[in-house]
Amino acid sequence: MIEGKNLTLDEFISFLFSEKYEELYPNNFFPTEKMTDEFISRIDSFDDKKIKSILRKFLIRNCTLGKDHFTAQWIAQELKKKKNVEKILSYEYYRKVIIASRNKNYDVWEGLSWILDHLPHSPKIALNVIDAYYFTNCQFLPDDWLSALSDCSLIIRAKYIDYKHKEDIFFEISPEGFEKLVSKLYSKIGYEVELTKKSYDNGIDIIATRKKVTQKQKLLIQCKRYTTKNIGVNEVRTLLGVVANEKSTKGVLVTSKKFTAEAKKLADKNPSIELIDNSDLAKLLNSNFGPYWTSKIDKLINDNLELEYVFE
Repeated sequence: MIEGKNLTLDEFISFLFSEKYEELYPNNFFPTEKMTDEFISRIDSFDDKKIKSILRKFLIRNCTLGKDHFTAQWIAQELKKKKNVEKILSYEYYRKVIIASRNKNYDVWEGLSWILDHLPHSPKIALNVIDAYYFTNCQFLPDDWLSALSDCSLIIRAKYIDYKHKEDIFFEISPEGFEKLVSKLYSKIGYEVELTKKSYDNGIDIIATRKKVTQKQKLLIQCKRYTTKNIGVNEVRTLLGVVANEKSTKGVLVTSKKFTAEAKKLADKNPSIELIDNSDLAKLLNSNFGPYWTSKIDKLINDNLELEYVFE
């Protein structure tokens, strides 16, 4: 057996794709926290093809694990004694184990490699699937595979959501284009989005609403596409007054720059105000459109089919 914890990161990755892969332990997650940290720090040096290759090694595949055979023996004993029958049959995992014990060609575990089709363009979907799989199966999966799922989430988040764009990424977009980009983001998230006309009072650029029961919301969004000026406390205070006057759920300030310390302090004291700076906005766009949204930014800005303009 090749102890992964005794290897360097490069050696570990090399063994993952070698003929000695089966001898490597672990071979479905990073063996040490130090190695994980190093991989994340170097993640930009790995292209999409390499990232997906590593994820294929870490993602659970269609299989029946060794522990499932012991579970099958326990189930057989319980059913023979007519104990816990109702409880056993209430779990899909136990049902699959029973089927696998009778049909050797049946796999207990469904693989997750198909989520790679959502990368790089929809990393949020891939993460949601992993989270659901983890939550559903955490009491049945061996610790090694739980660690593997955690590492997969970490890799996807680091590579595709926390992808670093240059700080002036929004400067080449016009103020109107910036508003449309933010509108598209909120539409993607699940809001009904309305762009206001310039004559709209109170400086609100976008109205985003949700009308589902228990999720009713009305957001008033201001977009500040600045190139030199950070947003100060006065802008936050003004928006706070508008939100109170219009009895909206929340006011959102989105900027291509940053917020001053005073602005953040006031927002922290008022849950009806949300601040989104250039870094936050880039991550949200990464999460919902993939890290390479910049290559299709004209389409995102100019495709207005889902947007609706409103007056007062």
